[in-house]
Amino acid sequence: MFKEFHKKYGCIFIHIPKVAGTSIERVVFESSKWLVGHKKAIDYIKKDKDKFESLFSFAFVRNPFDRTVSAFHYLKGRSCTLGDKRWADIHLKDYENFNDFALALENKTVRDKILSWMHFVPQYRFVCDENRSILVNFIGKFENIEKDFEVVKKQLKINRDLVHANSSSHESYKKYYNEQTYQIISEIYRNDFELFDYDLEYANLFNQSLNDLQKNKINDKKLEIRAMRLRNYKKKHSFFMLKCENESLKNENDLYLNKAHSLETELIQTKNQLDSQIKILESNQNQSNLKIQRLTEANQQLDLKNQQLTQTNSQLNLKTKELDFTLHYGTAKDRIHNHLSYKLGQAMIENSKSLLGYIRMPYVLSYIKDKHKQEQQQYQEAIKKNPNLKLPNLESYPDYKESLKEKECFTYKLGEAFIKANTAGGGGTIIQITPCLLQLCKRSA
Repeated sequence: MFKEFHKKYGCIFIHIPKVAGTSIERVVFESSKWLVGHKKAIDYIKKDKDKFESLFSFAFVRNPFDRTVSAFHYLKGRSCTLGDKRWADIHLKDYENFNDFALALENKTVRDKILSWMHFVPQYRFVCDENRSILVNFIGKFENIEKDFEVVKKQLKINRDLVHANSSSHESYKKYYNEQTYQIISEIYRNDFELFDYDLEYANLFNQSLNDLQKNKINDKKLEIRAMRLRNYKKKHSFFMLKCENESLKNENDLYLNKAHSLETELIQTKNQLDSQIKILESNQNQSNLKIQRLTEANQQLDLKNQQLTQTNSQLNLKTKELDFTLHYGTAKDRIHNHLSYKLGQAMIENSKSLLGYIRMPYVLSYIKDKHKQEQQQYQEAIKKNPNLKLPNLESYPDYKESLKEKECFTYKLGEAFIKANTAGGGGTIIQITPCLLQLCKRSA
């Protein structure tokens, strides 16, 4: 909650929405970014009361009649933030003008929803505690912002002028009120009117007036209250600095006492350590013999593990060679799967599962035979050009014995039987399918 810029500029600004807060932030903190947010004074105090009171805290308030009109037009306009626009689209969509909006606030449900949004939260909640006691050192007024901001500038020792930003465009707020809406708003923000003297300043809104003498007394009262708050801040700040200095001296004294106690403790500990070390040295000789024995046993265990690692390494080398062979030449199982017998058998089984498969089976088998023949021719031509491409004997593959099972499987035997039957029948260019082979395929389906 407390940031570096609070310490740098020596102040805490309570930013109440729609009271020129953005303009004040830019001047005081010399930044175009929105740094402060809409945090309340009580939140800072709950976090660290001493730190809050050590800094100059201030806020600006606005006539509730004027602020409510400004907030309404801001949220209904196009310049509000995305979050404000989403809220306004839900809660303000039914109000075409300010009069309808103000009248709707007589409904408690509507009023509670509206007052929960930051722009309509009563101003006293930002600067007061639960007992309505003002927590900040200075409160300026939007209506006298240029003059009141001079007090802030003097306190913070800055010489930068206000540049107004994020203002809402609308007529004088007085044109938006009638007697009924005046009563509604004045009741909702009664605490703001009373705490910030707006009930006195604007009692003449509906043909009521104060004479000049009363106005002068009120202004004198305000100036006196502000001066008292500033004096109170300075006293608190001085007290805080004295308290910090006292704590610093106390800490130094405690530090010296701790050092003296520490030195005494160290002397005792050193004596005890020397006695202990003598005993340790006496026992070290016995422990050395024991360590030598343990090291000898450990070396024997290491020799055994080295033998095991050597054996494991040999096995890994063998596995590595087999993997390299497989990566380069494939497996014996893959070679057998590439035999014409296996391919034909596999195709016959697949096509025997449906009537359409039976019909197209001759063409499929003929295609497989022709393609296999073409692949063999390509292979022969390739090894003529490059003998290194010739595949090793099947017996040299690591999985040769396991692959022999593939030759004994039904798929391979079916293909072999078909080739024999076709050869015996003198098939020629069109492959003949015998009834017995079709029955074998049917059994496997």
